[in-house]
Amino acid sequence: MKIEVPKKFEAIMMSDARFQVAYGGRGSSKSWGFAIKAILLAISTKTRFLCCREYQTSIQDSVHRLLVDTIERYNLKKYFKITHVTITCVNGSQFIFKGIKKNINEIKSMEGVMVCWVTEAAKVSATSWDVLIPTIRAPDSQIWLDFNPDMVDDETFQRFVVNPHPHSDVVKIDYWDNPFLPQPLIDEAVYCKETNIDKYNWVWGGECRRLSEASVFGDKVEIKEFETPDLKMVFQQRFFFGADFGFSRDPTVLLRLFILDNCLYIDREMSGVQIEIVDLPKRFKEIEGSQRWPIFADGSRPETISHIRNNGFNCKAAKKWAGSVEEGVEFLRAFRKIIISPSCKVACSDFLHYSYKIDKTTEDILPVLVDADNHAPDAARYALDGYIGKRTSILDVL
Repeated sequence: MKIEVPKKFEAIMMSDARFQVAYGGRGSSKSWGFAIKAILLAISTKTRFLCCREYQTSIQDSVHRLLVDTIERYNLKKYFKITHVTITCVNGSQFIFKGIKKNINEIKSMEGVMVCWVTEAAKVSATSWDVLIPTIRAPDSQIWLDFNPDMVDDETFQRFVVNPHPHSDVVKIDYWDNPFLPQPLIDEAVYCKETNIDKYNWVWGGECRRLSEASVFGDKVEIKEFETPDLKMVFQQRFFFGADFGFSRDPTVLLRLFILDNCLYIDREMSGVQIEIVDLPKRFKEIEGSQRWPIFADGSRPETISHIRNNGFNCKAAKKWAGSVEEGVEFLRAFRKIIISPSCKVACSDFLHYSYKIDKTTEDILPVLVDADNHAPDAARYALDGYIGKRTSILDVL
């Protein structure tokens, strides 16, 4: 059996350090590398794995699917028993999947964990690390981390990259280090580099993001894990759904939002590039509640809205008027914070990079919105149809 990983990841494959850290940009195969290492270790030595992340609302949020795909890729199913929530090896190796925040007491009492793999570790809190690290206490136990950096002052980046433990192996790996990256992803990276270098450096280059002075939403945006509360607690006791339809390279985006304590929360996202109209109803169903709550969408695609409506969705065109984009943006900016789940990849990127034009000669920031990185903000504007109007702010409706 031939196992191939990017050359940069080989140091992690061979490592027996207490802390093994792989970080960098999108498309670098960090998670795939750890999945391969985990499966090989599980077969060779009876090992108890704890696979976790800060929040895990369902098994779909975990690396369960990634591990199953790895087992199947290398034709190793005969060694494993797989259910929709568990993976065990014939030699007794076991994979456990948990969210740290919600299961902190259960994790604290776990015994015999030899490998703790923390995926999407960028936003794991200091409190969670302070509980998790001493919990993984068996002799020769290991803690693996993979993540895409976010802000330079994030706890994970400071603890494991800026000030790493002496018993650490830390590797930065990016898409150009991955010889197995499919060409469409390479094309996306190149396109991003040509059109938005700051976004490219963060998303693809694995650098900590910087907020541009021209950013539309600036420090209003906060990317973090959170639990969706009981709807009885939120504004109007409802979800808001908004859809923006993409063309060519632009993504189609469906967002689910709710409002709590003058903050706008984005907790679910469906997105994809070049989704066929006939496939949209199936994709929309990926977000819980999309068939029960109204969906407001981009009215420039009436045939798409009609198709979605004919497939059981309450989908309608959001109202537009002269200046509706600018008024919608100001309405969104009036929230105290716009809090986005890290799982909402397009929303995270768009809300951080949506910007005003800059005069290339004087470098003045102009009151003109750039027609880029606006798909998620547009979807959010559409979702709030009826609340956004002339001389109306969020403070007027709360």
